[in-house]
Amino acid sequence: MSDGRPGVNRCWHVGLLLVAACGTAPAPRSADSAPALVETATEAPDGASAPGAASAGAAVIPAEPPPAADTSLPLAVYRAAGVPEVDQRWSVSDYERCMHVFADMLRSGRGDLPREGSPRSGPLFARLVARENFMPAAPAKAPAPPAQELEQYLDVFPGFLKVYSPANDGIDFSVEQASLIVALLELLKSALAASEQLSARDPAWVDRYERQKTMTVGVVRGVGAMLAEDARYPEPVRRRLQGELARLAPDLERHLDAESAQVVHATAIP
Repeated sequence: MSDGRPGVNRCWHVGLLLVAACGTAPAPRSADSAPALVETATEAPDGASAPGAASAGAAVIPAEPPPAADTSLPLAVYRAAGVPEVDQRWSVSDYERCMHVFADMLRSGRGDLPREGSPRSGPLFARLVARENFMPAAPAKAPAPPAQELEQYLDVFPGFLKVYSPANDGIDFSVEQASLIVALLELLKSALAASEQLSARDPAWVDRYERQKTMTVGVVRGVGAMLAEDARYPEPVRRRLQGELARLAPDLERHLDAESAQVVHATAIP
């Protein structure tokens, strides 16, 4: 559905994106390019641990063991391709750089994408979903007021859900999807709180605050559709996702009208 307004169209897009996560649409391709990868994946040494899987500030989802067919790449390869450093907060431009690298990977398939808990790529995925990325930067470094900066994150971050959404390539990214969705809900929680304050001072921001509310409900509806897909999403993944939504629900509901808040509450606590 589209009415020609970019912000409103984006709200519909994000909600439909998560609903579509239960389908089999192929992963997107992008015209943007990144430096070519310089290595192929190598097997991790026996007994290797998963550094960075529980990075400080990461979304509160217990790490799963790496998949048996982990074909992700060593961290140094992603860095050589242009992914930002993983040991510091990511800005909006850092996320854009990462998306360009992922878009380049998608041209040859999704097997090179980083995985949660992987001995090779786990630190990169942990940084991708780290909550601290969406916390205000130091005043001297902040490129924009918090509400405006968080709105910019909302323009970029949902694209990673498209990258990891189900496709007909047979790769199971259900664990990564769950973590990305929780990170998006954390981002929306922060954006709503900041927009509530800004819209009280700046009437011009009210429309953006309302669009963020619409996006929140769309994301939660998408989560509900995923929770109903027990054949696609294993029970531990669905239990984790619902538990995180229950944790975040009160902070989301307080910004919504009664009907929308009920949608969030009913999905979080059926």
